[in-house]
Amino acid sequence: MNSPADEATQARMEAAHHTAALLLGLICTGPAAWGFQGRTMGRRAGNRWLRVNCTTKANAQRKPGEGIVGASTLVPDDVPRPQLHDVIDWPEGEYVYQAEVTDYVTHPVISPDRADLAHDPGLPDEWWSSLRRALSRLGQAEGVRTTVRPGWIERAFPQFLGIPAPERSSGSPAMLICTGAM
Repeated sequence: MNSPADEATQARMEAAHHTAALLLGLICTGPAAWGFQGRTMGRRAGNRWLRVNCTTKANAQRKPGEGIVGASTLVPDDVPRPQLHDVIDWPEGEYVYQAEVTDYVTHPVISPDRADLAHDPGLPDEWWSSLRRALSRLGQAEGVRTTVRPGWIERAFPQFLGIPAPERSSGSPAMLICTGAM
């Protein structure tokens, strides 16, 4: 579980989350869910989820199509996901905050402690079929953000996979041609 880097970050994010809840007329309950280094914090608000994220003013320039706002416009409607209901942004001191209100998801987490499945979760075939359809549709959506930079790929492939990094194509920077055996 992620947590804030220090008590000052925790207090600042809790205050920002409280501010967002007041501005949006929400009453939050339950424990906080923290994101990477305490830069995001979410809590349940009835049948909604209120997530607040923070960045410095220098990094606040959001590109069109990024984040949950971008996903709500770029991802096809038939890809299941929590619906975005509201978004607010506000500056405070050296930071800029964004609050997003989405549906609260009641489904249990399949693999809460790791990114992969260590054992068969016992889900029905229809669940897997729905996942394949959603991933296929998601793969057709246009993206605007580079999530894996070339420098990381050049380090990670040899370190974690024991093979050279793939060569980049001359087309899209995100498109890779794998040359190593996997």
